[in-house]
Amino acid sequence: MLRVKLQTQPLQYKPVKSLAQYKSYESYLEKLLWIKDKSDAEKESIDVLISLIGKWDSEHNTKSLILPKAPPRDPILALDNLMKENKINSSDLASALGISQSGISDILNYRQELSNDLIAKLSQRFKVSEEVFSKTY
Repeated sequence: MLRVKLQTQPLQYKPVKSLAQYKSYESYLEKLLWIKDKSDAEKESIDVLISLIGKWDSEHNTKSLILPKAPPRDPILALDNLMKENKINSSDLASALGISQSGISDILNYRQELSNDLIAKLSQRFKVSEEVFSKTY
């Protein structure tokens, strides 16, 4: 029987336990983000640091100014994708929601915002969270 000995590297980063460690990770992350052509190891470090800093932020009700901002969600794009995934055309969706075909067209073409009532109906129809159809910035 052949035995293979795997070499393991010690964890480079540990969960954040103090504000000083948090600030140190933020500082290093900022330096990594400025590197133009990142190596695979640098990309992996960025992912790990973002995760650790984000975990600290969620546990301590803080908000890092270094973490990259997520792009805003597009509820209309989400609706369009859900319609494609479920093979539902705009006419069928309009009927299911009890609105006019032109109303759905206006929504899908960004001429009309989604109302709270419509968000609730879409959420139930597609069995997803209402957050999918809410704009967040």
